[in-house]
Amino acid sequence: MWSLPAIPATGHAAHAGSPGKRRDGGARRAEHWARIVAEAAEWSSRTRVPLVHVPQTLDRALAAGEPMVFCWEEARGLPFGTAFRRARAAQPAQPGAVRVFVGPEGGFSRDEAERAAAAGAQIATLGARTLRSETAAVAAVAIALLATDE
Repeated sequence: MWSLPAIPATGHAAHAGSPGKRRDGGARRAEHWARIVAEAAEWSSRTRVPLVHVPQTLDRALAAGEPMVFCWEEARGLPFGTAFRRARAAQPAQPGAVRVFVGPEGGFSRDEAERAAAAGAQIATLGARTLRSETAAVAAVAIALLATDE
C-alpha cells in the first residue's frame, strides 16, 4: 500500500492570490485541502489518508530526497505510469515514498522542468492533451493505481 502526499509547491506561475503568497503561508488552504482529502479517503474506503502539507517553494519540494516524477505538459516519451513504477523501484525499502509534481494552471516553465531533472526527478507525460491542474492530479493518481495494481 502506498500514499501520495499532497505538497503544494509554488513556482513561476504563482500569483498574488496563490497559497504560497498568503500571510499564513497557505496553512488555512492546506487545512481545507486536508479536510477534502480525508472526506475523499473515507468515501473511497481507504485505510490511509494522504498527508496534505503547507505550500512550499518548488526548489524546497525538489530537495526532499525522495524519488520524484515531474509531470510536464511538454514532456515527450516517458509515460507517467512507467516513470511512477521506476520511482517506486528506486527506493525498495520505502516503496510508497514517491513525490509526484503536477503543475499549476499555466504549467511548469522549461526552467522548472530542467531544475526538476537536475534534482533527479523523472520528467513524464500524462498524455498528448493539456489537462487542468486538478484534472492532472486525479489522472496521475489513477494511473499510479493502475501502475501498481491497486
